[in-house]
Amino acid sequence: MLPCVITLIDETPNGAGARIVSSGHGGTMSAKVIDVERLINEKKMSAFHIGVIFMTFLVVTVDGFDITAASFAAPGLIKTFHISPTSLGALFSAALVAGLIGTPVFGFLADRFGRKRVMLWGSVFFGVFTLAALVAQTFQQMILFRFIAGIGVAGVLPTSVAYVSEFAPRKFRATVVSIMFTGSPVGSIISGLVAAKLMPIYGWKILFWIAGLSPLVLALALAFLLPESIHFLVRRPKAREQLAGILRRFEPGLQFDPDTRFVSARHQSLKPMPTSALFAGRLKLLTPLIWVANVLSLMTFYFANQWLPTLLAHSAAGPSGAAMATTLFICGGVVGALVIMRPIDKWGFLPVPILFLCGVPALIAVGAPGMGVQVLLSIVVMAGFCLYGVQYGLIASEGPLFPPPVRGRGVGFCFAAGRVGATFGPLIGGYLISRHLPMQTLFMVAAIPLGLGVLVSAVITPLYRKQVLEVEGSVSPAFDFDAQALSQAAAP
Repeated sequence: MLPCVITLIDETPNGAGARIVSSGHGGTMSAKVIDVERLINEKKMSAFHIGVIFMTFLVVTVDGFDITAASFAAPGLIKTFHISPTSLGALFSAALVAGLIGTPVFGFLADRFGRKRVMLWGSVFFGVFTLAALVAQTFQQMILFRFIAGIGVAGVLPTSVAYVSEFAPRKFRATVVSIMFTGSPVGSIISGLVAAKLMPIYGWKILFWIAGLSPLVLALALAFLLPESIHFLVRRPKAREQLAGILRRFEPGLQFDPDTRFVSARHQSLKPMPTSALFAGRLKLLTPLIWVANVLSLMTFYFANQWLPTLLAHSAAGPSGAAMATTLFICGGVVGALVIMRPIDKWGFLPVPILFLCGVPALIAVGAPGMGVQVLLSIVVMAGFCLYGVQYGLIASEGPLFPPPVRGRGVGFCFAAGRVGATFGPLIGGYLISRHLPMQTLFMVAAIPLGLGVLVSAVITPLYRKQVLEVEGSVSPAFDFDAQALSQAAAP
């Protein structure tokens, strides 16, 4: 068995001067207190982590499938409900507006009742109401069911981010979140493939059957295979045995004394926190700034994502080239999401303003006149790389920013802010297009939020690392970490 380095803490009677006194190698731990935060950070990635990432990846994939199902079902919905294509805007917007409710509400529930439980019941929630849309008799009923389902879809996403970030070692945290969240575009791609293969045979309802049943089946698997959040359990004394069992999965064979107590990196992080903690200390500035960054990012992203096929169809690319460009936009985005994960882990928030900056000329260039098709497609790939990269960088950065007791709410409100941008981006784009502006002007205007994002994220960058270190206890005055003693204890 590989040596297991466990950080032990000896608490003074008043709890104000806790310090590390020793470390152990596997076997039975005789310490009174074990810091689970340091334990997680000291472990390497293992099969246990891969299992957690895979299960949450499936959660996000199912969400991505559900989000795009209505888009691919659009032709069938028009025929079934005898509506005009413009009426679909209300259906598409319903899920986005629902996110304003789902993300903060589910974030609060995740902090109160546990991340796993909320992911499980959230999946059941949006699965049931997605299936309910199949019995809608009117288009208004369809919009209502999609709105209610959208609350669950939107709520599960930030909960998944908060959950998976708590299991990952610090140096792999952004990597883990980015890999997990690539499930969203993967789900969109699967939805498109299902629509192409099965809709001609079974009609549009097959998309909703799959989108509704898959989260129900997945919820059943989550109940048995997914562990509860460690930071949630460490605040529940009655869950001690459950927590110990999860820690043994990090290091098989690890045993603890009956009186061993588990804590997080800081004593105050074990106590319940009010929502006002999202604006305490540096978060007073960081929280609203990260909200603004999300609004600016998703406003531009959804403008490009929704209107790119229409705008490019009237360019030199033509309808077929526009379809190819949309596909390449998503592919470039997946690459951007995967590329940004390691730099985020190494350099903190710094890659985000860089991608905001690179996205400005890339998006403006999409609207430049006189380009050949191949050049245009290359530029679209770069735009997708930057826009997806920015959003994934924000998502990966948000979990570590907030203390564990309010992490669900913190990430949830960030997602809610992003939904504001996602809602207004396509609407503003539609207004500008109705003004018959040249395509070059349209993309120049669309790049303005990215320019503002450069400034906002540049202010966030120097504050971000200090905040993350404080949340993780690395600079907490309540602990006197003896790095030399810990290093000697960790030696084979």
